[in-house]
Amino acid sequence: MSMNDYAMDMAEDIISDMYNRVSEGEITFDDTQRIYADDLTSEQIEALKFIGIEDDADFREAIEND
Repeated sequence: MSMNDYAMDMAEDIISDMYNRVSEGEITFDDTQRIYADDLTSEQIEALKFIGIEDDADFREAIEND
């Protein structure tokens, strides 16, 4: 598996996990923006860039549209 594939898989897993957490009521869509800014590692943020997520607003939008 290439590094690009690994990063894209990681990013998709992050989005899926956040969507599941929102749908289960554990967090809100507003929380996802805080999580992006405060809780994700630099590696996770870099992985998200592979699927076009550049900031907390993009992150929230991707989760809302998942």
